[in-house]
Amino acid sequence: MGLMTSFERGMERFLVPVAIKLNSQKHVAAVRDGFVFTFPIIMASSLIILINFAILSPDGFIAGLLHLNSVFPNLEKAQAIFTPVMNGSVNIMSIMIAFLVARNMAISYEQDDLLCGLTAIGAFFIVYTPYQMIDGQAFLTTKYLGAQGLFVAVIVALITSEIFCRLARNPKITITMPAAVPPAVARSFKVLLPIFFVMVFFFRT
Repeated sequence: MGLMTSFERGMERFLVPVAIKLNSQKHVAAVRDGFVFTFPIIMASSLIILINFAILSPDGFIAGLLHLNSVFPNLEKAQAIFTPVMNGSVNIMSIMIAFLVARNMAISYEQDDLLCGLTAIGAFFIVYTPYQMIDGQAFLTTKYLGAQGLFVAVIVALITSEIFCRLARNPKITITMPAAVPPAVARSFKVLLPIFFVMVFFFRT
């Protein structure tokens, strides 16, 4: 048995158990699955962006090779149609991750996943600072809604889910509505105080 084979087997004995433990850890699994869920959206938008810049760009290689400008003189207008795709995918990735990570954590704690995810989005915008005042009106920049805000989105989602889920399973914190109240309303009121405490926590920070 060669030295390389011994090294590989030694690494397998050490790394595989560690990888299995990490894979089953709640927080790691929540973040992992959150990114996996965004994969189809990111891939679809990437394909559209590829078409937009590789084929529809008037200055692109393919457009010049196939003389598309002479056949389709309005390539720039066609390119402008697909440009907003990034605003609905890559440029809001942090919002999606904040929701999905918190939702996955709530599922692992067997708590209300949708409301936990929505609370994480609210908490993310509480700590989100790039607001600008222009002519007396507040505007929100999209600088940190995309990939640049992913780290903050993950941290906010994990903290939100921990506070939310721990408080939501405490009967002294939850609000129980009468049986006559519609289920959707009762569901919202049940976690009203946990949501309130999450918002206050991030507002104070």
